Amino acid sequence: MINKKLEDSQIQPLIDRINEIEDKYGIELCENLIDRLELKAVQFLDDFNIKSKQSFELYWNKSLDLKNRFNEKDINKKEGIGKEIVKKPKFIEEFESKNKD
Repeated sequence: MINKKLEDSQIQPLIDRINEIEDKYGIELCENLIDRLELKAVQFLDDFNIKSKQSFELYWNKSLDLKNRFNEKDINKKEGIGKEIVKKPKFIEEFESKNKD
């Protein structure tokens, strides 16, 4: 939100500078500079919008993951994965193979 203090401290000097450029170099150059400033501002806001959406999406996904980390379905899936990764010691495999026969 633009208030009087912000306008006086930041926007007014910018307007004064634009007026100086217009007086010194002409209206054509001034309009060109304003168009370029507008283009850069729009580009900045678009980039900010994209990055903030990505950031919030990552945040909410991580939040949901943390919230749901103790659900039974997730725990069962994780237990199945862990069992496949950890191998039994060789002597236990030999013992089980002898007992199967």
